[in-house]
Amino acid sequence: MVSLTGIWATNLTLDNTHTIMTPQPTAPFWRWSALALLIAGVPHLLAWLSSPANAVFHGALINMDDLSVYLSAMRQGGEGAWLFRVTFTPEEISPKLTYPFYLLLGRMGGWLGLPHLLTFHAARLASGGLVMACIYVLLRRMQLGAASRDAYLWSLFAGGFGWLFAPFGWRLPDFYGTQWTLFLSLFHTPHFLLGIAAELVIMIAFLQASQSQTAKEGAITTIIIAFGALGAGLVYPYRILPIY
Repeated sequence: MVSLTGIWATNLTLDNTHTIMTPQPTAPFWRWSALALLIAGVPHLLAWLSSPANAVFHGALINMDDLSVYLSAMRQGGEGAWLFRVTFTPEEISPKLTYPFYLLLGRMGGWLGLPHLLTFHAARLASGGLVMACIYVLLRRMQLGAASRDAYLWSLFAGGFGWLFAPFGWRLPDFYGTQWTLFLSLFHTPHFLLGIAAELVIMIAFLQASQSQTAKEGAITTIIIAFGALGAGLVYPYRILPIY
């Protein structure tokens, strides 16, 4: 087996006993990932730094109203709550198991002594990195060879065709629907990204299941799929539908 320094490779079988790895020309995986995270992080930092003296940057560039709810859950988690209480209504609503991820995230931020908004954005970027790693593993499992680079870049940066209609005043969902593309999700919330990561883990597990040779491997794969679906349900329930 020849060692490989590139990120992507194609297996070439010479005979029944020898396989070599042929590297394919591509930019390193981590450089594209770092670029995407930089693009997703710098605008928030610039908005915070350029805030007027009499104003405070809310912390969101997309779906501003939603962030208030997530920060509310984090504050409650930081205060020790395990159930979410709706605070944006005068009605009395009993606490529910809602937003468990943000309740836990608030606890973690409290343990580390970090502001909730900083914890939120750190989790957003970390979740984005996790999704990219899952995409990388999935593409390697699919053994696409040189096409893996293009597939990765399309997965990371591609959107829809809304830009073709923008000059005519039409705003299509790929311009504002953060769930529509991975790139827009990087700008929004960590739970969107974790839901995507859960889907990808399940896809990887299914590919592994098709290659499993023993009952033990099959059982492990089944457990991974089950926990992936459970994680998606707890973090981002909308991801349950495409999973099933």
